[in-house]
Amino acid sequence: MIKNSLLLTISTLVLGVNIFAHSQNSTNFEKQYLGVRYKDYRELRGIVKVNSNMINLHYGIALMKREDKHFLFLSKIENSEHSKGDFQLRVIDIVEIPKFNEYYQCVSVKGCSQNGKSDPTLFALSTVEPQKYLTKIVKVWKLDKPSGKISEFSKAGIKCINQAQETVLNE
Repeated sequence: MIKNSLLLTISTLVLGVNIFAHSQNSTNFEKQYLGVRYKDYRELRGIVKVNSNMINLHYGIALMKREDKHFLFLSKIENSEHSKGDFQLRVIDIVEIPKFNEYYQCVSVKGCSQNGKSDPTLFALSTVEPQKYLTKIVKVWKLDKPSGKISEFSKAGIKCINQAQETVLNE
């Protein structure tokens, strides 16, 4: 009885430490990049840009990768601190993409629509399909302009242009 209680206590502590460490890593990651101003994604050390798109004249979205983790970076376009008439991007929100597997999933950062109506503020994680439109949507996010944040969004009626298929069709 005491052995089982001791094992349960140790297991609970180990699980708690692991959860705390994961949340600290995520928090440290966000602290490292939130608010950072840059001109080119290569300036963001320690991460790699997978793909990106300008949402409108004020915002850009990028799928970024660090080791085996993937993130959506929302950046706001602002006047440069260094030279007049130039611009910089400032990271204003970061969302980690859970359980992302590059072999059978992709993230669309452009070309998504809901019920046939194009919406450049939608981004979707979907299963890769050999067709023009991705319809096996796993998760959807949307730019919430008033808050300047990426929020979860319903996947009902969402489809996205298959950028990989579009590239093959255009070659």
